[in-house]
Amino acid sequence: MLNAFWKSREDPAPPEPALTPQQARVRLLNEELSQLRGAAVERTRTTDTKASFLVVAAGFLAGVAGSELVDSDTWFIGLVPLSLTLATVVVSAMALWPRALSVPSARFVVDTYVNADMAPETLEDHLLEIRTKEVEKRNAQNESKAGLTKWGFILLIAAMASSLAVVVVTAILGA
Repeated sequence: MLNAFWKSREDPAPPEPALTPQQARVRLLNEELSQLRGAAVERTRTTDTKASFLVVAAGFLAGVAGSELVDSDTWFIGLVPLSLTLATVVVSAMALWPRALSVPSARFVVDTYVNADMAPETLEDHLLEIRTKEVEKRNAQNESKAGLTKWGFILLIAAMASSLAVVVVTAILGA
């Protein structure tokens, strides 16, 4: 056992070869893109959560207030909050609608590059470009979903405000 200790002290592991400046930049960029991809996935998750909340809130508003707002005397103004509530659900559903992310699959990347006749540095460059395109496309989808979710919140607030207005108008006309 003591011999193993001295032997390990005598034969240190060979140092890793020094990276060229371009290799170091590519590795740093790969790490940064991995973090950006994680942030984009998290933004997708939070936007989907908000859009799901909008669907539930609009459904609750329609269920609670719908039958109370539309009656034979004031049906025409009672349809305004119901229409806004329906619009909230439609816009939120559009935000939640699954979208394809047209980037190469993991299987495609492995099949394409596992036996490719290229230097590791060139392969790293290709993989960096694939990650970059994925992050760009994911961010574009997030922007679209965030815009729809914003409109969903605006419509939900308008539906709630118009519901309150209909209740007040109905109370005044009924009195």
